[in-house]
Amino acid sequence: MKISDLSALVDQRYHMLKSAAKTALPNSKDPSLRPSDVLVAMARSDLSARQRKRKIFSESEMFGEPAFEILLHAYIAEAERSSVSTTDICSSASVPISIGARYISILEQQSLLRRHPSMTDFRITNVSITHLGIMKINEFYLSHLEHEEFF
Repeated sequence: MKISDLSALVDQRYHMLKSAAKTALPNSKDPSLRPSDVLVAMARSDLSARQRKRKIFSESEMFGEPAFEILLHAYIAEAERSSVSTTDICSSASVPISIGARYISILEQQSLLRRHPSMTDFRITNVSITHLGIMKINEFYLSHLEHEEFF
């Protein structure tokens, strides 16, 4: 595939997402309590790009943002109405559990995430995004659309 073809594909996808976001979000200044499909699609695309970058460069410490990736995984899990364990979220962000737990603690102190026991297994601690966390992620992706930026 040529670079010009790739550029055209990126432009097409960007305009499609921007158009969908305008129709899916009646008032972009007032993010809803739940992640919208368009913003979740942007979060998934962002995570996928980060994972490809990590795979290509193989130095996740140099190019990674584990705290933000942890937050994105919790955001997507909320949209899918699924639970995610501390172990799974750390694995998805490609960080050791000890480091991931520190990031989760920081995000918890900022009221962006919360930890709670699993309903099915008392040995597991789950992580979920808070209302404030959802609003911040929504605001982040909406600002990309408002400024015509996309990854």
